[in-house]
Amino acid sequence: MGHTWQAIAARHDVRLLPANASWPPEAEQRRVADEFVAECDVLFGMLHPAVLDARQRAGRRVPYVILALGTMPRGAFGMRPYVSSLTRSDTLIVSSQADFAICEAFFPNARIELVPLPVDTGTFSQVSRAERAAARAQLGLDPGARVVIYAGRITPEKNLHTALRAFRMVLDNVPAACLILVGGIVASPFREFGVSPTRFATSIGLAASRLGLPQDRVLIAGDVSHSDLRTCFAAADVGINLTLHHDENFGLSQAEAMACGVPVVGTAWGGLKETILDGETGYRVSAVVSHLGVKANWWEAANRVIDLLRDAEAAERLGAGGIRRVASEFSPDRVGERLEEVVDTAVRGGGGALDDPIQVSKFASEVWTECDPDRDPRPPFRRSERALRLYRRLIGPYGGLSTLGVPTETPLEDGHVLTLAAPVIAEEDGGLRVDDPLYPLRFEIPPGLASAILRLLEQFRHRPSMTFGQVLMATGTGAGEVAEVVRWALDFGLLLRSTALDGWTHRVVAPAVIQPLFRYHDVSGEATDFIVTT
Repeated sequence: MGHTWQAIAARHDVRLLPANASWPPEAEQRRVADEFVAECDVLFGMLHPAVLDARQRAGRRVPYVILALGTMPRGAFGMRPYVSSLTRSDTLIVSSQADFAICEAFFPNARIELVPLPVDTGTFSQVSRAERAAARAQLGLDPGARVVIYAGRITPEKNLHTALRAFRMVLDNVPAACLILVGGIVASPFREFGVSPTRFATSIGLAASRLGLPQDRVLIAGDVSHSDLRTCFAAADVGINLTLHHDENFGLSQAEAMACGVPVVGTAWGGLKETILDGETGYRVSAVVSHLGVKANWWEAANRVIDLLRDAEAAERLGAGGIRRVASEFSPDRVGERLEEVVDTAVRGGGGALDDPIQVSKFASEVWTECDPDRDPRPPFRRSERALRLYRRLIGPYGGLSTLGVPTETPLEDGHVLTLAAPVIAEEDGGLRVDDPLYPLRFEIPPGLASAILRLLEQFRHRPSMTFGQVLMATGTGAGEVAEVVRWALDFGLLLRSTALDGWTHRVVAPAVIQPLFRYHDVSGEATDFIVTT
């Protein structure tokens, strides 16, 4: 947001909305907002109710260029009270194709513009060999270490537990590998998932320990300044981010890494699909929207990181591609030019019936009714089959397959690699729970498939990733029966499917990679007033 503001301020006379436009008394709010709107030719920023009301009282068309930021994949509930005040003279700015698709599905006649976030290229820029050596020395890293970096907030929805699983496989295959975690630990509840971590910093440390990751191979740098973040990027060989955050509308940290020449392996998720170009600036990893929630393919991620750690030439080529991409698409100058185009179009009107109200689609109305967090504190995928279908349609544009991912409708082949998406825990009542803090769902296996599914899961507990041909050999049952069970597991979200590159199927995938990492206690959001940890 800060650099977006700077890009606008560099080209326009900017007035900032005074803070007391949001403070009581109400008469003072109205006066401040009325004076502010009277001075403006264009309103720019996040939706502000006092500004909308003042514009209505002013009785003149002052276009509002609205930064949607992360509201769309959350269901746009923050916009719901104000949509009736918006018209086609207003513009919604999104920073990814995924957000654009959700906007179109919600507001079919709205003016929507795609503008990326700007990268601070004054801070984040190509790193010299001397800077790289100095950075490693400063961080206490061995000169021969192969360094993987995660940068961003450390929260459950960033899916860091899956990145740790992938790194366990990386370490088993590249013994000189080490992982740097950069970012502040945030343990606040995440309402969209219905998850409230109670001791997240401890949980991440225990997860690393349960995976068998030595303490000297996982460096937690914490929250750092921009200059120190550049130092961390300077020391790195590869970046990794397996985020499934619903607010991942761009992926700024990944773009900052790319600006420093670090190739990034990240989920094909939300804005990361804009920042990471597969095979040009890094590699995307399949992020599959399933009945059991969204799952990132940790096996694909681990293999991509291994390849880049072993092939310095390929890593350098992709790193150079990242530098070029940031310079051409995400620099402050380029983003400023794009914002100028949007603002200029808003001032000129851009054609069309400017006073026509923004339409709200039937789909948006259904989401706002069925998935309303104020009516039911449970996340949509826990409420009902209808709410789950709406949620999957809402978040669907955020997910995607990598170039290695295999579409659901593709027939099974012996060479397809099947990967257990997450550990599955048997519960006392016979149900199963997925060990995934983002989607810790309980489920029942269809009775007709129960014994076959349990046998299949037992195979994957010992060998978390296998080709379909290896599964056929391991089960010792008929190919038709195994194919039926595997297809159900793929459709449901228990298994993920990929194609493999040369040598990938011979790499070490230890059973520890897919062991359970966390403990869960179900509580009712309506009945629980406090969560007390003792």
